[in-house]
Amino acid sequence: MTPKFIRRYLENKCHRTLYDRSSALNPATELIVIIPAYKERYEDLLKTLASIDANQNSFYVAVFILVNYKDSDEELIKLESKNLFEKLAKYTFENDKLELHTFIEELSGKKGGVGLARKMLMDGAFLQFYDWDKNGIIVNLDADTTVQKNYLTSIKAYFSNNKCIEAASIAFHHHQNSDQVTGVSDDCAITNYELHLRYFINMQRWVGLPYAFQTIGSAMAVRSRAYAKEGGMNVRQAGEDFYFLQKYATNWELGEITETVVHPSGRISDRVPFGTGKAVAIFEIEKKTSISSYHPESFVVLKKWTRMIEPWLYSEPCSSVPLPDDIVLNAYLSGAGFEKAIVDILSNTKPGLIRIKKFYNWFDAFRLFKYLHYARDNSRPNLPIEDCLEGMYQLIEQLRYLAEDSESKLYFSLKKILEYDLAADYNNQWRAALISRLSKT
Repeated sequence: MTPKFIRRYLENKCHRTLYDRSSALNPATELIVIIPAYKERYEDLLKTLASIDANQNSFYVAVFILVNYKDSDEELIKLESKNLFEKLAKYTFENDKLELHTFIEELSGKKGGVGLARKMLMDGAFLQFYDWDKNGIIVNLDADTTVQKNYLTSIKAYFSNNKCIEAASIAFHHHQNSDQVTGVSDDCAITNYELHLRYFINMQRWVGLPYAFQTIGSAMAVRSRAYAKEGGMNVRQAGEDFYFLQKYATNWELGEITETVVHPSGRISDRVPFGTGKAVAIFEIEKKTSISSYHPESFVVLKKWTRMIEPWLYSEPCSSVPLPDDIVLNAYLSGAGFEKAIVDILSNTKPGLIRIKKFYNWFDAFRLFKYLHYARDNSRPNLPIEDCLEGMYQLIEQLRYLAEDSESKLYFSLKKILEYDLAADYNNQWRAALISRLSKT
């Protein structure tokens, strides 16, 4: 019998446009890779497809590409999109375990952006797996992103080996023009931006937050049934990846694939109102030499408070709720309605892990952003990324050597932090650390 959540999704939220246009797929397909393509060059997509084709997978994989444009776009953009679609329609993989399906669509209205394009593709993939009564894997990639030769096998193996994980963030490292030359420039926009992303996540992990995962649209995957259960992809013009993956982080069902790395482009882009392309564009336009990020002290005071409130929630409270001794965090919590939230948590749950989960469902990734912005505006302004990194090195023992390393330029640091990130298994590390802390209460 079809589960209720799947029936609800099919009836109320599922976008059938691409599915209704699909030609027959091999029912043995186990992964479907989806790629939205807006204002993309054929040459860039060829690199992406060639990198997929180089995979030595022994199982069947389909690749869906949606060439899309907006009804408000100039006629030249529409014409180029149609030409791109015609060229892609002639492309075939050499790997006989891969098949390519291409679509073209004009998107209209305020929601006619990357979120809608991803949703149409992912819904099409979901419907294929539903037809086969299969809980397949839907993988998100971008048109300017290349993958390693173990990309497909690593994703399949990860989900096979982690039954409790419903969605995953995939390790990434942006293409950089200087990657292949000596003397990498530290003021490179994408070097600075990726350092900000890695600093931000590693500081969350140092605090011990359950949702400390990268959310890059070109580097994520989900089981098809879990996709429907959580309501599918949203149709935001930007940030759709962040909002999508946070649904699984909230349920502690989000993991990270580190056995392979995808390589998104570090190019300037006007495709979305914020994100990598926009950040790189602003960096270049304003001729910056360094990006800024959140003050390390904002994470320090947060960790001190969470270490007090976790054991308090886990056991039967015999004292008043522990509040931060930091004025800024205390003021933020007061304005955010923490007092009411904690009453609701205590009233509706029993002592134990469920209370901690409910707490982090309240103090989630969205409230973390709001707190950091509040701290930035009221006491601890953002610092240049170099200063943020110095603070991180002092707090994370495994990275401390970078503070003293004479070679510790920004690009060198980025490579070393990437190595550190790839060696992590944060989902299991976080769970183990939490249980260890609670066992001492």
